[in-house]
Amino acid sequence: ILPLLSSLLTAWPHPLAFQFATRSCPRVTHRCYALTKATKLRDLICSRHRQTLRATAPDGGAGGLQQIVENVKEGVSGERGQAYVAAQAFLVLCVLGGGVPLFGESLYIVAGPAAIAVGALMVAAAIYELGPSLSPWVTPAEISNELKTSGIFAYVRHPIYGGLLLFCFGLGIVSNSANRLVLTAVLYYLLELKSELEEVNLEAKYEAYRTY
Repeated sequence: ILPLLSSLLTAWPHPLAFQFATRSCPRVTHRCYALTKATKLRDLICSRHRQTLRATAPDGGAGGLQQIVENVKEGVSGERGQAYVAAQAFLVLCVLGGGVPLFGESLYIVAGPAAIAVGALMVAAAIYELGPSLSPWVTPAEISNELKTSGIFAYVRHPIYGGLLLFCFGLGIVSNSANRLVLTAVLYYLLELKSELEEVNLEAKYEAYRTY
């Protein structure tokens, strides 16, 4: 009723009669005017929404899929990082499958104990090489006046950290413990931060550390 009345009032052929009608029922005409404005606003919002959809996906879902295919074809083979994508897909499939294909059993039997043994040897060799200079802090021991670059330190800058990570990783594999593997990853992040600060202090004390 209200839209019909509004259209009749706005299309009234006689101005004086229209003024009389609007003065006679101001509430009705006000509601008709508000309803007309709301309808126009709704149409404007819907129109802009349709324009946005057409701009983001001009050809619909098929066009978006075609663009993804074109993105895959971009770049030069060998420079797009295919190895990372392949490794990513392989690891995700291993996680979904619950193991490593073909090497699952040998991973528990060989890789776990080997990692534990190598990690323990690295830690022992580093402790032996450091001797009295061994310190748990990020600052070098005051008694240490010589930069250690021989023995295990000729091959690894942080053999204690590396050996500790290998030992924990191997223990997680042998025990088939996901919790230990996750904690080993957290330990790796912590030792990475610690080693960065430690290297800053070593470089400040030993001039040869930058070359090393």
